[in-house]
Amino acid sequence: MSIEEFMQTEAASGKTLSLGIDKEARLYVNGERVKTEQKVSLSRWINFAAVLGGLGAFAQGIAAICTLYK
Repeated sequence: MSIEEFMQTEAASGKTLSLGIDKEARLYVNGERVKTEQKVSLSRWINFAAVLGGLGAFAQGIAAICTLYK
């Protein structure tokens, strides 16, 4: 795996920071891959509430359209 370094700087404390990217467009800081995505898992009740809220918003949109054409 080849990491192309595109920035390197040094802080006043003497610590160095280098940023790089590989051929798959993944970001690296000081040679370590940065985690840029994480799976989110919600409880069953939260999922149910989100679906119910979406259906409610859809129903309100339909009701608003119906009143425009009445």
